This record gives sequence, C-alpha cells and structure tokens, in this order.
Amino acid sequence: MWMVAVLGMLVPRLSGQGPPAREPHLGYVFPAGAQSGTTVEVLIGGQNLRDSSQVVVSGPGVSARVLKVYRLPRKLDKEQRQEIQRQIAARRAVLAGLPPPPVTPRPAGAPALVMPEHPLLDRLAHADAAEIDHLVAVYLRANRTQVNVQLSEMVTLEVTVSPTASPGMRELRLLTPGGLTNPLRFAVGTYTEVCEREPNDPRPGGPPPPQVAALPVVFNGQVLPGDVDRLRFHARRGQALVLEVQARAMIPYLADAVPGWFQPVVAVFNSHNKEVAYADCYRFQPDPVLMLQVPDDDDYTVEIRDSIFRGRDDFVYRIKVSEQPFISTCFPLGAAAGSQMTVHLTGWNLPRTEVALDTRPLGAALRELTVAGRGMTSNPVAYAVDDSPDVAEGEPNNDQAHARAVPWPCVVNGRINQPGDIDVFRLAAPGGAVVMVEVLARRLGSPLDSVVRVMDSAGKVLAWNDDWMAKDGQLQLGDGLLTHHADSRVCVQVPTNGQFFVSIEDAQHHGGEAYGYRLRIAPAKADFALRVSPSALNCAPGQAVPVTVYIDRRDGFNGPVTLGLAGLPPGWSLAGNLIPPSCTRLSLTIQAPPDATPGVVPFNLTGKAEVNGGVIIHTAEACDDTMQAFLWRHLVPAREFLAAVIPGKARPRVANRIGAGPVVVPSGGETVVRFQVPRQLAKLGVDVVAVIVPDGLTVRSEMKMTDEIVVHLTADAAKLKPGCADNLILGASLKPLPLATADKKPFRANRGAPIVIVLPAVALNIQ
Repeated sequence: MWMVAVLGMLVPRLSGQGPPAREPHLGYVFPAGAQSGTTVEVLIGGQNLRDSSQVVVSGPGVSARVLKVYRLPRKLDKEQRQEIQRQIAARRAVLAGLPPPPVTPRPAGAPALVMPEHPLLDRLAHADAAEIDHLVAVYLRANRTQVNVQLSEMVTLEVTVSPTASPGMRELRLLTPGGLTNPLRFAVGTYTEVCEREPNDPRPGGPPPPQVAALPVVFNGQVLPGDVDRLRFHARRGQALVLEVQARAMIPYLADAVPGWFQPVVAVFNSHNKEVAYADCYRFQPDPVLMLQVPDDDDYTVEIRDSIFRGRDDFVYRIKVSEQPFISTCFPLGAAAGSQMTVHLTGWNLPRTEVALDTRPLGAALRELTVAGRGMTSNPVAYAVDDSPDVAEGEPNNDQAHARAVPWPCVVNGRINQPGDIDVFRLAAPGGAVVMVEVLARRLGSPLDSVVRVMDSAGKVLAWNDDWMAKDGQLQLGDGLLTHHADSRVCVQVPTNGQFFVSIEDAQHHGGEAYGYRLRIAPAKADFALRVSPSALNCAPGQAVPVTVYIDRRDGFNGPVTLGLAGLPPGWSLAGNLIPPSCTRLSLTIQAPPDATPGVVPFNLTGKAEVNGGVIIHTAEACDDTMQAFLWRHLVPAREFLAAVIPGKARPRVANRIGAGPVVVPSGGETVVRFQVPRQLAKLGVDVVAVIVPDGLTVRSEMKMTDEIVVHLTADAAKLKPGCADNLILGASLKPLPLATADKKPFRANRGAPIVIVLPAVALNIQ
C-alpha cells in the first residue's frame, strides 16, 4: 500500500530532537582504514541498516560494495547452541589432526535449523585455535545480544583503495531504504596495515604474544569491555619512533559514554616486559602521541586500553608506528595574504625546519601544512592567513611601560615564551573606533589558554575575555572537534584620543616554545559564516525535509541573508529561505521535485547578503548535530552535503500551502494558514502538528474540505513580541485509529502518530 511506503520515509533528524526510530545510523567501522593499493573487508556496526545496498565514500580513489547484511542477533536457543558447539569441536579436531565428531541427524519432519548470523560464526570453518577461543569468550560463553542498540546491526563491506588514492581521511556512508546514514571516518594510509587478533590481552596464563610486525605499520583494533590490547613490533636501537593514536579522531563523539569519546592510553614494553614509554594524551587532544628513542634492538609491545577500562565495539583505534616526521610546533602561526613567510618547525624526524607558507589570496582562512621525508608525510598542522598586515612581537614587552608599538590594524605573531609571561602592545586608532581583538592559538594547535585585556592609556581595563565560545543552549557552535575553547575575542570602542593597549597572557600561567599565537587587532569587519545540519537529506520524490542553518554573525553584522541551492538538478526548491535580521538559527525545508531521480547527489547551500554596500556570498559548511556524553551537542563538520532520493512503491504527493508570503500573527492573537494535502491521506484523517515552531506558538488544525486543512496559529504575548520573525515548519500526521473496547464502544488510541508529510516551511512574522 502507498501508505506503507510513506510511513517508511519519516522526517529526518530534527535539531535538538534526535533521530526518529527508523533513521539509519552508523556506530563504527572496523578496521577504520586501509593502505593504498589494497582491498580489505571491513565490519560496520549500527542501527536500522537492513537492506543496505550502496556505499558512498567521499573523495576519489576509494570504492566499496556491500558483502553481507546480518540479521539482528538474538539469544541462542538450545539447538543453536548445540550446533555451534558441534562446529567448534569439529574445527578443533581438524586443527589437532583428529576425526571430527559425528553429526546427529535431525528427527524426520523437524523444521530446518535456522542458525544465527554473526561474522565470527562465518569465519569458524577457517578459524585457528586463538580465533575459536575468542568466539567462545565473546559470543558463545557470554551468549548475549549487543547491549548497545545503536551498534546491534552489522554489515560487512569490501573496500578497495586505489594505488593512486591520496592519503588522508575519507567519509563513508551506507545507503539504506531509509536513506543515507551519518558519515564515519575512514583513513587512507601508506603503511602496512595489521588488524589485532583476539585474544591478545596481558592476563596471566594468557595467549602467546601476537605476531611481530615490521615497521612502519598501522595497528587496527577494538577495545571491548575491560579489554587491554597488546601488539608487537621490532625496532632497532637509535630509531626515533612516533606512535600516533587515532581514536577520537575516528569517532569524535559518543552520546552515551562519559566523557563522550574513547579515551586511550598507550604504553610500550620491551621483551622483558619492562615499560619504556607511556602516554595518555597529546597536549589538549585526547588521542596520545608517544615519541620513543629506541634503547635496544628488540621486539617491543605496545599496549592500549581505555583510561578507565571501559570498552565496546565502537572503541575503535589506529596506531601508527614509524619514523614519520612529526611537527610539534610551528612559528609563526600564519601570515598575511599574498606575503612571503617562512615558518620554523620543531619536532621529530623533520627533513627540514624551514617551510614557506602558501599565502595565496582568496583561499581558506585556515590552512594546513605538512613536510615529507624518507617517503613519509608528517602530521598536518594548521596556520592562518589574514588580510591584515603582520607584525612580530618583540621582548621585553611585559607591561605598559615597555609595550611594543604596533601599527593599526595588524596581526601580531607572538608566543608566551615562559610561564608568567605577559605581552603588551600599544596602538593608535581613530578616536571612538570599534576594535575587534581576537586570538588564534588553540584553533591552530597551540596549547595557549589565552586571556586578553584592552586598556586605556591610564591602565584602566576597558574590556577583557578569557574563552570565547558561541552556544545555543547545549549546542556548541564553534569548531565541532574542539571541546576546550581557549581562544579569546573581545569587541570594544577605543577612547576618544585613540590610544589604547592590548595585553595577552596564558590563563594557567604556562608558557614555552609551543605557546604561539596570532593576535588580530583590527576594525570590526561585518561578515558571517553558515553551517547546515544534517549533512545528508533523505527524501522521497516530492517530499520536503527540514534542515537547520546556523549563522555566525561577525563584528556586528545583523542583516538578512538569502539562502539558495547550488548543484542540484532543476526542480528542487527551498521554502523559508530568508534568514531574518539578528536571527542566528533558522529551520527551513528543502523539497525534491515529484519526478526526482532516485540516487545520491552532492550539492551546496549558499547565503547572500549586502554588507557595507557590497554583496557577500558564502557556502554553508555541512555538519551533523552530534551529542557528547548525554548533554553537550556539537556541529561536527562533514566533507560533503548530500541529497539522497529514496525510491518507494508509491510516491507521496506534494503538500502545498494555499497562499503566499509570510504569515502574520498578532502578538497575543490568532491567525490561520491553509494547506492542501493528498486526498488519499486526508481520507484517513489528518492532524497538522508542530515540527519546528517558535516557543510560544500553539498549533491547532481542522479539515475544511476533502483535501484542505486549516491551521490556527496562536502567539503567546509573553513569549512572542512584535517584531519577532522566524520560520514555521509543520507536519501532517494520521489521526489515531479508533479501537473497540469490550463493550464495543469505540475510543481513540492515546498514542502519538508518526509524521507522514513535512509541509513546506512558512515565514512567520509577529506583529
């Protein structure tokens, strides 16, 4: 029936409401990477992945196909357990060179035994003794289903990486009947990749040490509950090794695990089980990096575990062990656009310590540099390119009496050289000018936790700031991977004589060579940036889906922004595409044409605004609203903004608004808006309910004609004042079906009904 098809395509994720019950979701991919020029089998764990048909990978050079979709695991019954035990005994007998135990025939007429599906069972016929022990330990002996529902379904993929694929991160998604999943990170590397083999923990009387790997190597593994993994490699005396762990880098946020990610610790032991190195983080990043000067020719063991001995299938890690170049500091942290700037690098195994920056105009404001040596590429480090002139800090400049005079405007490249250091600068600007003082340090990898102060010539503090971070309730609007926002930003009007001072220091009174910064002191420059969530739209032909756009208004910009689509085939449309003045978050709908071709299409959302007599156009960054440990939410950047048109047995017709223009509702009063819905849907009984509406607006609907719904909107005068502007997104849901009681009297079921159609967004003005 057509209604079944519609119900299978429910509303995509709504901001702040979490995913609906049937939205496909990926929890982990293991292994989380592959070497260029290889083909590997990977395991996906997630939810609502049934009938996954296609793999979508960002960037060129990587392709993948679905091998098998596993049925949802259940508890074993007696016959299933007995058959698995028989197969295990048969495999052990083969390994020991003995005849397998006899097979007991099933009784005549008995139904066929349906065996459970699991990747470990698929490999049983070829398993060695260690793999059989692992199967018994984690599957048969525990006899459990996956305790984390969001990881309960599994899919195996075959991933092929071209020899010419560029190293770096890709994003991997599955296409299911419910749409595209969230993206998961998949790394393309140049080293040999080795997957851990369980059991490999250091318990007394445990299994023999794992096979010794040759360097360079990438170890892939999963830390299961209470698990400690040990992996071995051979190293020579004098080698300067870098052990770089990627765990949170692969899965940034876990919604139900404090602190919100896998927190790994690593240690290295020699063949006598003596610890020779240990690391539990790298500066402010949870993923540790360990530098090891190898003391002797030996077989070494790297041990990894969670810091508080948690674990589950999505505690996935990659450990790179090599003599790769590793950049620990870069100074200065950027340059002016179009200038010639050479930066100094420090670190391990660096082929050179001086590198010229790419400062070409019209590029990204934040860029990355790497260095290569002996066929290996270093870790990337960030730097900034600005349109204001650069100036270097000069010591001594620890107070106003010794303040360094710098031009107006400028960007100061400096560092807090030692604990307790304070850098002070003197400027002269037009009297009464509005000045923006901003620090770029933590965003560029510096451990500096900055504090800035703006003072007049008498030393009076006009404004100061420690950490600057934009929030929308529990949603953090800054860099989605940066949880310790430590950069400062302050806007202030300078005195009428134009003389002022700016100081910068570390809030923790730390300092050193790594504590670099870029201190931007310039006139407030009105501008904006856009983010859009979610990063994938899942819709049927003709269906409208809601998305949320976040606007970062910079340096006093409060004007309207007009949104548009780029890269989509003709027929796609936006509803509610005007971001009102001063608005920082807007939900709108994107609608596919009724004849949209099923498939996946990349596209862009753009924003255009008039600023100081000119026109500025920016492309929105695609993001996913992801929760960290039960509370904080973050906009995690995605590489692509995708639209997935999902075919169905029936195509739902478009629901349209009757009329045009914004809906005007008096503060404290009521108005109506009319929609035309498909007649087949109207016959079943439809209510119009709020999907995303401003706080204080109530919605009530009634059927007036066979296919027309009248929606009454009432604005609470205490919450919605004249001048408020926003978008209104409504949905049509089926009325609860009448059920019969014991005395045959019908009543309405008291349960929520799913939204079957999202109505196009409507601009709303309060008067």
